[in-house]
Amino acid sequence: MAGEHGRGGEDAKPEDERRLSLEHVEILEQRLVDRVARDAATGDLVKRRNVASLIWWWQESAGPAVRSWIDANLDTGDFAPWLMATFTSEGVGQAMGDMVGQRMYTVNRDSLSKLVDIDRLSAIAERRIANGEDLDQAAAHFVAGLKSRY
Repeated sequence: MAGEHGRGGEDAKPEDERRLSLEHVEILEQRLVDRVARDAATGDLVKRRNVASLIWWWQESAGPAVRSWIDANLDTGDFAPWLMATFTSEGVGQAMGDMVGQRMYTVNRDSLSKLVDIDRLSAIAERRIANGEDLDQAAAHFVAGLKSRY
């Protein structure tokens, strides 16, 4: 609905076609920022999967608070593996002549570096792999994604 007001790179719709006023859109956005921050503080956010786009939106809306939250939690519990899984994309690629597609992992290093120290997260991943702690393979997939040329 923010796009209806010309926000987010979209063209503004005529006023009579907008579902909410800009004031109401901003109130809803602030409520969502507050809700995500609360869920992050209570640990509920890390229980969810497929939240990368929500975290990016939160970072755009809340700024440095998101990186501070990540930095403060990176060495706690299963936070780092959750973060690795959240920002590692998985796909299948197939080259000419391949009978079976190959699973591929990608990590957008440039984008992710806005949220976290990539070298620190990579070191945590390598340590988890070396110590046999990577049971869900989040660290291995993350490392493979960092090395991917895609």
